[in-house]
Amino acid sequence: MKLIANLFKLAFAGLILLISLMVVRTILFLQQSNNKINNNNLQPKEIKQIIPWTQTDKELAIQRLSKGLTFKTLQYPDPSFDDLFTQLFKDFNLLFNNNTSSILQEITNDIKSSVSEEGFLAAKVFLWKGLNNNLKPILLTGHVDVVPINDEKQWIYPPFSGAIKDGYIYGRGALDDKFAVYGMFEAIQQLIKNKLLIQPERDIYISIGMDEEIGGYNGARKVTDYFLKKGIEFAFILDEGGLIGDKQVPIVDKPIALVSIAEKGHCDLQVKVNCDPGHSSMPSPNTCINMLAKAIVDIEKNPMPSYIANSFIQILLKDLLPYTDSFISKLLVVNLDILSPIVDFVITRLGGTLNAMIRTTITPTIINAGDRPNVLPSFATLNLNTRILPYDSVESIENHLKKVINNPNITFTTGGAGGQSGRCAIQKTVACSDCVEFEIIRKSINEVQPDVIVAPYLFIAGSDSFHYRDLSKFSYGYVPMRLFKEHNDLGRIHGHNERASVENYIEAVDVYGNVILNLNEMLKKQ
Repeated sequence: MKLIANLFKLAFAGLILLISLMVVRTILFLQQSNNKINNNNLQPKEIKQIIPWTQTDKELAIQRLSKGLTFKTLQYPDPSFDDLFTQLFKDFNLLFNNNTSSILQEITNDIKSSVSEEGFLAAKVFLWKGLNNNLKPILLTGHVDVVPINDEKQWIYPPFSGAIKDGYIYGRGALDDKFAVYGMFEAIQQLIKNKLLIQPERDIYISIGMDEEIGGYNGARKVTDYFLKKGIEFAFILDEGGLIGDKQVPIVDKPIALVSIAEKGHCDLQVKVNCDPGHSSMPSPNTCINMLAKAIVDIEKNPMPSYIANSFIQILLKDLLPYTDSFISKLLVVNLDILSPIVDFVITRLGGTLNAMIRTTITPTIINAGDRPNVLPSFATLNLNTRILPYDSVESIENHLKKVINNPNITFTTGGAGGQSGRCAIQKTVACSDCVEFEIIRKSINEVQPDVIVAPYLFIAGSDSFHYRDLSKFSYGYVPMRLFKEHNDLGRIHGHNERASVENYIEAVDVYGNVILNLNEMLKKQ
């Protein structure tokens, strides 16, 4: 009994020591982060007016976006894409006044002739010529292709109407991603019109994708290859991939502007099992379907290893800590490296976004087996869609699956089932969040949207930036759109009744204009 009592005392002393260490680490971290916020003064109290809007200018800007939403740009090369750009050139006539002296010069044909791959170029690229050719250029990018409409009857207004009702603009693409494309063009036009910036310090390219929703391989990929071939490295890239969300992180009540500094890769793996066929009246213990079902269960029970300490989730949460009053939350986040086994256990069982941020996910999406009700199939296939953290690889995923499934009858090949493209791609580039490039975004947002907290994060879906990150170490994703949980705004992206707030769109144009102005000023020495 005495030994047990001594062990208990020792364990208790160790626990007190551990808690004390965690408290000290937390206090030291908070002192550093508070000093950083005070020194940078990044939370202005008043909204900075970037563009001197008139009511007429606001109405015209809204009408331009509304028109853009009327074009059914579902799959390039549908003629609707040409129709959209014909209208866009008319609407932004200050930028595209004629073919020889336009402020934005189109270089799409140069890219077409330079890229040797078969097929077509699903992108349009424009150049706003800068004053200094010796400086690295900037790339602003978005896409105008949209996803199909699942059930038009569920929409309040027709999905390609561009209806303006009750302070919102309705239409497929209103959020993803014509909001950003038109916002960028509008910002440039307003900057020039109001003589805020006639010519930038360095070249600014604007690349508009037309196949982002299906991977961007004929658009962003070919544009990227063009710039790689010419040896052009970019000083800064801004695409979609981030937004303002309320109630996204439990420890903070304020809206958070999430700016992506990296994004996951992707790969479809085909799992195939072979076995002896037979009559369904005499099934063997190990039919193809049984083995495949067991494999699915094994995969679900044994996820890929997590990355918690010094990972994307800790970077995000640490940036948010100064804005929470809960010392317990601060204690947990600062000491994630110590508590990672417990955190991993909890997040793994919760699933969802947090789980996707800490590990490579493996998700069954397509199953094919059998074609007759009374015949045991001789093979069965399963498509696994993987979303890959920059820390992992296709090889590490395959090794994990072989170990977890442990069945010699099951094989793995890249390419997936059900007619998948066969492309596997991993993006290792992670942009910095403690550098002037990120501070430009933070400053640009806070000056126009001072009520939000700006924080870096991992984009768990996909965008054209997946390709463009090959062109720069400073590639970020952010669209200044506000999404509210109570309105299910996030669910409207690719869902029913996609819409953008009229007020938010005008605000977003100001943010894009401010990004361009701050890039022009703050990157002078870069």
